Amino acid sequence: MSRPIEDYALLSNGESAALLCRDGSIDWLCWPRFDDDACFAALLGTPDNGH
Repeated sequence: MSRPIEDYALLSNGESAALLCRDGSIDWLCWPRFDDDACFAALLGTPDNGH
C-alpha cells in the first residue's frame, strides 16, 4: 500500500540517500551513489522490491 510522502524522511551523507518511513523501514535506497540503481525500491514497486 502506498504511503503519503509526508511519512518519509530523507537520510543522506551527500553521496547516497535513503527514504526512511515512520515505521522504520527503508523503502528506497540508492547505493553507493545517487546515480546508481536503487537497492530497495518498495516505494516504487511491490513488496518483492525489498524494504
